Amino acid sequence: MWLPGAIKLADKTTWTYLEPDAHVSVKCGYLSIQVTPFTRRHDTIQTLDNSKHLYFSTITYPNEIRDEVEYEVSMSAQGIHTNEGEIYDGFAAFHLLDTDTGVAADFFAGNDSVAVAYSRPKATETAGRALKERKYLAVFKEVDVRTAAGQLHDYLIIYNPEKGRLIWKVDGELVAEEKSVPARVKSFKLGLGVMTARTITSERSVSNHGQGMIGNWSPITVSQQNK
Repeated sequence: MWLPGAIKLADKTTWTYLEPDAHVSVKCGYLSIQVTPFTRRHDTIQTLDNSKHLYFSTITYPNEIRDEVEYEVSMSAQGIHTNEGEIYDGFAAFHLLDTDTGVAADFFAGNDSVAVAYSRPKATETAGRALKERKYLAVFKEVDVRTAAGQLHDYLIIYNPEKGRLIWKVDGELVAEEKSVPARVKSFKLGLGVMTARTITSERSVSNHGQGMIGNWSPITVSQQNK
């Protein structure tokens, strides 16, 4: 089960990651989200500006200490009027998020490139602070994957709790690795949606210029491999 992504703001209102004219459907077992064009934006908070239409799983998936846990999905992305060669102008996303530690691991797919992302609270932050109040270290990396608009790939994220390691694979090939996840992540929520990631400048969003995105996702497979 899935629910729209949402966050309570300091003024006690709730920001929901939904585009009002999004077309959402299921066909041949794939979830499809089509937003043309993007309209949602925020002029001061980057995370609110980034996520245009986003869903999170209603349950969390446990990571047993002695097991590697594999999270896998087939995903495609077709940007509409997105800038060529600029993945952060519009992409489909697959997320793993731990709301306790703030650790997140992601795949982003655009028309002509693929990227991975890893984020965690900075070392000076404590787990007791509210998630939205923490300061984060975030790493975004484009990886060597040949792709095209609408092309499906198999995306796999592997987490090893005992070794504190995250692995990203595309079509069975290793594309990225993080060997020093500092916090023990006991579980992940799953997320998927369509996004941008263009930095707010002079307190003004520059994320939208008439572009949009079509994303497709297969059912997500979660499996544990005893190591």
